[in-house]
Amino acid sequence: MLNKYSVINSLKKKNKTLMICNNKFTGEKVMIKIYKQGFEANCENERKVLSHIKSKRAPKLIEAIEDHINIISYVEGETLDQLIRKNIFGKDYALEITRQICMTLEEINLDYKHDIVHCDLKPSHIILNQGKAYIIDFENAVMGGDDPIYSNYGTIGYAAPEQYGLDSISHETDIYAIGVMLYEMIATDKNTYSDFSIDQNNYITLDLKSIVRNCTEHKKCNRYDNVSSLINDIKLVNNFWKQTC
Repeated sequence: MLNKYSVINSLKKKNKTLMICNNKFTGEKVMIKIYKQGFEANCENERKVLSHIKSKRAPKLIEAIEDHINIISYVEGETLDQLIRKNIFGKDYALEITRQICMTLEEINLDYKHDIVHCDLKPSHIILNQGKAYIIDFENAVMGGDDPIYSNYGTIGYAAPEQYGLDSISHETDIYAIGVMLYEMIATDKNTYSDFSIDQNNYITLDLKSIVRNCTEHKKCNRYDNVSSLINDIKLVNNFWKQTC
C-alpha cells in the first residue's frame, strides 16, 4: 500500500518513524507515521482524535494501515521552534502568534461537544504558514467527556502540573503550554520558564508578564478558563500599545 509514495525525507524518533512523501499519482505531499511495536495505542488515538477534527488548521487523516501506520496530510511551513531559535520575535509578533494558536484551538473544538485537549503543545508542534498557526501531532491528545480525564503525557517544561497527576486534564492544560511558549518568544535570556525567571527578566513588560502568569498558574482554576479570555487580554494589550505610541 505504501508503494504509491516516494520518500522525500525521513526521521526516526523514539516511538515512530516519520516519512515525508509524495503520492506518485496525485503529487500530494503527505506524512507517513509508522509507529513502533508497543505504541499502537498512540497510533489508534491519533486516528480517533483526527477523525473528530474538522479544522483546516490541523492535519487530516488520509489513510490508516493495519494497527501502526497513519498517513496524514502534510502541513507546510516553519515550526515555532525554528522561529524561536532565529530570535526574531518582538512583542507584537509574539502576541499575534499566541493569538493564532488560541484561534486554532478554538477552531479545533468548534464541532466537537467536548474539549479536545492536545496535552503536548510545544514549539515543535506548532507550524506557521502565511500568518496562521497550525497544530500537529495529536497522538497524545484526549477528548473530554462527562467524567474527569487524567493523563501523564506531555513534554517537561511545557506540561502543566496536572499532567503529573495533580488534577484532571482540561483546556487549561493547553493554556499552560501556550503561556510557556509566549515566554520563550519574548524572553531574551532563553532560560527555562519558571516564576523566578519571569520575575528576573526586566525586558518583559508587566502586561506581558501578567498574561504569561495567568496562563501558567500552578492551580488550573487560577488560569484563563478558556482561550477566548486569553485572546481578549491580548487585544487589550495591543490596543493599549497603539494608544500610547
